[in-house]
Amino acid sequence: MIRQWAAAQPDHPALRWGDEELTYRQLDERSSRVAQALRAAGVGPGDRVAFLDKNSAEQVELFFGAAKLNAVPTPVNFRLAPPEVAVIVTDAAAKVFVVGEEFAPLVAAIADDLAATRVVLIDATPDGFAAWRDAQPADDPMAPQAAGDVA
Repeated sequence: MIRQWAAAQPDHPALRWGDEELTYRQLDERSSRVAQALRAAGVGPGDRVAFLDKNSAEQVELFFGAAKLNAVPTPVNFRLAPPEVAVIVTDAAAKVFVVGEEFAPLVAAIADDLAATRVVLIDATPDGFAAWRDAQPADDPMAPQAAGDVA
């Protein structure tokens, strides 16, 4: 869907979040960068990508980026207790877990349970989500998809 709208109406607003606005072109580029970042972290078709935060622009970018890679977005309810979050993320075998800054203490409390999962915080640090995303090219991975795929 993002690919189609980016081609048809690249400068039309796709997402408005607070004071921020992304066009379809920008959302397409950002989601492609996210897909490339996920691929660089070892995520492939059918793999799970967990997300824990309140609704955000990053969530939309992550979900479309995962879809472009044919990976499966796995949202985690932010109201859960740390052990419950750990069970969901480890049971899903999520290779990447994107977490809002507000929930960093929760993730720190279960860090030992997440040893096999790359955690990316949505914050302004040099290794935060935007830097992680923007370090990658905006090339759409064009992962093959079939009707029976989970994603």
